[in-house]
Amino acid sequence: AYHAILLDIDNGPDAVMFSANSSLYSSPGLTRLRRALAPRGVLAIWSADRSARFEKRLEAAGFSWRAAEISARGAVNDVTHTIYFASAV
Repeated sequence: AYHAILLDIDNGPDAVMFSANSSLYSSPGLTRLRRALAPRGVLAIWSADRSARFEKRLEAAGFSWRAAEISARGAVNDVTHTIYFASAV
């Protein structure tokens, strides 16, 4: 089991560029990722934007989560990206 899994795949769950990667954001994919985590392990997923649909899938897969809005380049009024931090409930 892993204490942390960090993913930066495509542009996030709503902007998948390669269809093969969409399974990582699916309910079965999230369930597999949760099972791969050690107790109190953390899954972190980068996304260009927040996704309400993805957030619901995280919950359905048994995760508690929070989203951090991060400045893309560290400048004031910069574009923000999202990092999801999820752990098994």
